[in-house]
Order: sequence, then structure tokens, then C-alpha cells
Amino acid sequence: MQFMLILLGTILLGALYGALRDGLIRLYVPEYFSLAVDKTVPLESVLLAGAVTWGTFGAILGTGLACAARLGKRPKRTARDLRKPLLLLLAMISGFSLIAGIFGAISTSFGLNVLPPEVRDRFQVRQWSGLQFGWFAQTMGNYVGFVAGGMLIGWVWVSRKRFIARR
Repeated sequence: MQFMLILLGTILLGALYGALRDGLIRLYVPEYFSLAVDKTVPLESVLLAGAVTWGTFGAILGTGLACAARLGKRPKRTARDLRKPLLLLLAMISGFSLIAGIFGAISTSFGLNVLPPEVRDRFQVRQWSGLQFGWFAQTMGNYVGFVAGGMLIGWVWVSRKRFIARR
């Protein structure tokens, strides 16, 4: 039962996070999704696309977390034990995404433009900073999510060994 609670909880958190993040990016940088998501994800809604993408991440993370928390002879961790670490993970992903997005937006004013020529030709110069904000924020969120998610799985596994040492 706890295994499924961990798995379903991470899927739900991932889906909510993805819908919220992509919804906010869509609200403030609408042209970004005319480039990437609308062409790569065959879904009409940006919110639904974010929920599906990050829900899938939640399924991958949740499977690893549930295995690290429940399998083996070590003392088991419950879904309740993982609430705070999961929320901290999402906060960390959000923070790094925001910082990277701001860096991407500001960097265009200093002449650092990583947009491909076909994208630059398609949009006006005033839209470039928004496009880079969206791209940097989304890319950083994905990288931090996978790296920090893997570290969280490792932390949960090691923390179960510490429970044995305390006894």
C-alpha cells in the first residue's frame, strides 16, 4: 500500500508542478510554446502537456523512490516520510528554473543569444529575451529534476541504513 502511495503521490505532484510551471511560462512568455511544445507534444493544452510530461517524470521518480523506501530488509520509509523531501525537491527545481530563466532573459541584453537563426528570424528582437527565459527555465528545470531526483532516491536508500544504526 505504501509503495503505491509513494508512486501515485509523486505522479500527482509531478503533474501539478508541470501544469503550474508550463501555465506560468505560457502566461508570461506565450511565444515560447509556439516554438517548442505545440510542435513536439501532440496535445492541445499547454497545461495538459506540462502535466503529462512532469507526471511521467513523477512516475519515474516515484518508482525509484518507492523501491528505495520500501524494498529490502532495512526499516521502511512511508509516504508521509517523503512529503517534505519531495516538496523541497520541487522548490529547488522551481528556484533553479527561475534563476536560469532570469539569466537567459538578461543575457540577451548583453548580446548572448543562444536562439537558432531560424527562431531569431521568426520573432522580433523584443521577444528574444522572453524566448530565452522560457528555454533556459524549462531546460534547467529538467536537468535539476533528473539529477536532484536521482540524488533524492540515493538519500532515501542511505537514510534507511541510518535507521538501523540508531537502534
